[in-house]
Amino acid sequence: MNKIFLLRMPFRITIFLLFLQLATYAQLKPLAKVYCYYTVRFPGNVPVDLNGNIRKVQPDTTLFIYAVTITKRINWKNFWYNGKLYAVSSQRIISVPFAVGATKAERKEVSLNTVKGNYLWQLSLAPSPLQKPTPKAYKKSKLLLCGNNKGKNFFVTSDKSIELYTVPSQ
Repeated sequence: MNKIFLLRMPFRITIFLLFLQLATYAQLKPLAKVYCYYTVRFPGNVPVDLNGNIRKVQPDTTLFIYAVTITKRINWKNFWYNGKLYAVSSQRIISVPFAVGATKAERKEVSLNTVKGNYLWQLSLAPSPLQKPTPKAYKKSKLLLCGNNKGKNFFVTSDKSIELYTVPSQ
């Protein structure tokens, strides 16, 4: 019986190392979740031209992006929203739960929280002077966030964004 055990030892060690490697890869995923919220505002005054004709009014859409990560060391690179590229900067939110606002549809309060060991970030977006197209593998996604952790790029996609309630302009 000892002989059989010793013969199977290399096989057992290989299986153990394989599971150990898989567990290591599972922990390399730095991003736990991305949340996207937006508001739409129309100007309170109706703009007119010199002849008094009403000019076309464009809504102003503001995006609010939050990410929950398992590491502090993430370099945020790019964000695409409906194919348009934005540069990303981030601010860590230390005080949780964090009140985001209320949903437009139900006026239900939205707040974000983290579990111990995770970090909440507010991502600020600015239109990028470079207009790189959305990577081909992610063309169908409405939202695409790109970051870098430990020298490796990662992408997170989502098609879900929630509109927040705003007080109408007057």
